[in-house]
Amino acid sequence: EGLHGRTLLEAFPAAERVWIERYGEVALTGEPARFEEWFGPMGRWFEVSAFRTGPGRFGVVFTDITERKRLKEQIEADRQLLETVTTRLPAGVAVIRGSDLRIILANPAYQANAPGKEMIGKTIDEVWPETQPQFKERCLHILATGETYHAVDEPFTIRRSPDSPAELTYWTWSLFRVSLPGDEGWGLMSVTIETTERKRAEETLRASDERHRLLAETMLQGVVHQDA
Repeated sequence: EGLHGRTLLEAFPAAERVWIERYGEVALTGEPARFEEWFGPMGRWFEVSAFRTGPGRFGVVFTDITERKRLKEQIEADRQLLETVTTRLPAGVAVIRGSDLRIILANPAYQANAPGKEMIGKTIDEVWPETQPQFKERCLHILATGETYHAVDEPFTIRRSPDSPAELTYWTWSLFRVSLPGDEGWGLMSVTIETTERKRAEETLRASDERHRLLAETMLQGVVHQDA
């Protein structure tokens, strides 16, 4: 009732100029407009549909979307925080969407595991086809049960790029279920550290120790035979 017969600026002198420009364009051109805009005098976000109703006249339908915008901004802030934290981690970290097993985040350390592969937006079948069905089955199991998986020096045969040769590698890694921002439901977080070089060094050391043991036994047997 207090707004009837008054112009926008009469009712809300502090209204942003963009509102006047938007409405004026609709009234002058007759082209309808649909947009989202912040309205300072009320401190609210609105989704607006504006349409001309006659020469120099227009109608407007408002929808208050403030809470939706705030939720969207909070989700984006959560995503940015997660990316900032994981980017600084030395371990490889990937976040996998549960609904389609698609990688939605991979920090630099995780990407370095296979630098020749595109990861973001790809499913685990597309990124790691050589690890299937073992990896996929484990993902589905954890999504269904909420159990956490952890392994030390687990062997995987992988390709660093789509056309590179398959190689045997070792990983200490964990996989656990996480709640994704917004309404995306459950997801998975994979934290990986490659231990291939350490495993190879250990195997080389064991082989060297075995050679030395056999050499020592041979020399001892030779001494025993000479004494006999």
